[in-house]
This record gives sequence, C-alpha cells and structure tokens, in this order.
Amino acid sequence: MRKPGSGYEPTDALRAVSGWRWVVALVALSLIAVLAEVNPDAPPMLALQNPTRLRFAFINGDNDLPTSWTCAPIRVVLDQSIATAGIEADVRAAIRDVETVSAFTFDVIGSVDHQPNEQWATESSAFGADVIYAVSSPERSELVEGEELAAANLHIVFEEPRSRFVAGAVVFNADRLEELTPGMGPMSVGAVATHETLHILGLDHVKDSRSIMTADINDGSAMIGPGDVNGLAVLDQAACDSRESTGFD
Repeated sequence: MRKPGSGYEPTDALRAVSGWRWVVALVALSLIAVLAEVNPDAPPMLALQNPTRLRFAFINGDNDLPTSWTCAPIRVVLDQSIATAGIEADVRAAIRDVETVSAFTFDVIGSVDHQPNEQWATESSAFGADVIYAVSSPERSELVEGEELAAANLHIVFEEPRSRFVAGAVVFNADRLEELTPGMGPMSVGAVATHETLHILGLDHVKDSRSIMTADINDGSAMIGPGDVNGLAVLDQAACDSRESTGFD
C-alpha cells in the first residue's frame, strides 16, 4: 500500500517512501526515528567537527530489528526510459556512491524495456532483478504522483524472525525531470537518485540539515551525511549480521 506522500519534492514536505499494495495484504509502514551516537572509528570523511548525535530513521521496524534486505547483492535493472532521459550515468553514480559508504552491494544487470507498476514484485523475477529504476509520469504510472520529483516503492514480506524487503522501484517523474540539474548538487538528478536509493535500502526522512534524507530537498545536504551512513550500517547489520558493517558501532 502506498503511504500518503512518497517522493522527493522541492518545496513541499517529501512524502515518505511507501510499500506496495499487496495481493495478500495491505502493509502499513511505521516510521521509527532513531538517534545514534557518532562512531569514533568512522572514516575521517564521515566525521563531524563537533560530533554530537546523528539522526536517522527507518521505513519499518526499530533500531533493534529494522526491515532490510537479505545478505545477497541487490540486483538492479534500468528501464530504457532512464537512458532515453539522459540520466543513466547519474543514476549509476548514485548507486556507486551508496556502495562506497555502506556494506550494501548492487549488481546493475543492465537495461530492460519495462515500465514498473504495482505488480513489480511479482514481475521482477522474470527480469532476474530486485529493483528497477525508471522514468514515467503520473498519467502512466501509479508509482509516482504529480508533485513528486521521484518516488521509491517497496514490497515487504513479513516473516519470522523479521520482515524483509523483496522488491523495489524508483520512478522519476518525467513531468518534472527538467527541473533537475545533471550530476550531484542541489536539485540534481544525482541527489534525488541517491535519496531514493537510500529509501530503497530502508531509510526514511529525518530533520537534519547534514542529511540527504530530509523531506524537503532544499532543507538537507546534497551528499550522504554521517547520520545516513550510520543508519545504513544498522540496516546492513539487520540484513547480514555476519558481515562487518561500517560507520556504526
């Protein structure tokens, strides 16, 4: 089920990422804000001049057991609309940036000709993928709404001992794509792609000007912040406790 407001907007509050409408059940995602201490062993590039407390939030679950993926690399396909819109390089760069600051890995399989919809969770196996990136419009896709710059959508399976993500889609709004600049920086394709990719991994919005996960694109950083890194590390630990995580102690 789509949670009201899930996409990156430039002036209005960015509506939180949501789950998909399920064939079996409707899933309501809960937002749990978590405060984490700065890790003194974090890489220098992630350290703050005056470390206090870093904020991050999860789409579903809590600090002890947030919903996350499995330990395996996340398989990604890019709909042809990404290349047609001229943003493939920026999307790929955003994915690499997320890999650089986290223990998550992505396997970008390549390009497909498929516009994702609410059935992506059942269609994804046909493409050998978990996540798809695409460009569409509210008129053509229920996964992005009129005022959104982009939206991330997730499919959750509830299992013991914890719930997990099994599929996701990031859809850029074709009607607003021209408002974004190439590369990284404020109001850029790269910043929006990074923001939505962190939603796909399980992070939700925070009120922290040092974070790329602010609800308003103008309120936060255009780069991944220390709090984002620590949140990713908690999610990685939830996905694969046996794998060493970075950025969180």
